[in-house]
Amino acid sequence: MHKFLLKTCIYIVNLIYTSFEMFSMKTLASVALLITEFVSFIAIGPITFFFGNLITGGVVAIFDFAPFLGGLIYGGLYAPLVISGIHQTLERQL
Repeated sequence: MHKFLLKTCIYIVNLIYTSFEMFSMKTLASVALLITEFVSFIAIGPITFFFGNLITGGVVAIFDFAPFLGGLIYGGLYAPLVISGIHQTLERQL
């Protein structure tokens, strides 16, 4: 009887541990994604918006001063600005 109870208890503990391990592996990615999204919206978003406004102000000032030079700079910087997502503030201003 003792061996049966010992095997049963070990089986139950292993079953609970394995279930918890599978649950934690499945939820870890989701929780990490939620935390990363929250940090991005709260911290990174305003910083990139600030830099986007600075770049927009500079490009608009150059366009007002010398439109040809502004077009050259805007065309040269457009690809990196698209990759970083800052191009949206430029398109609203121009």
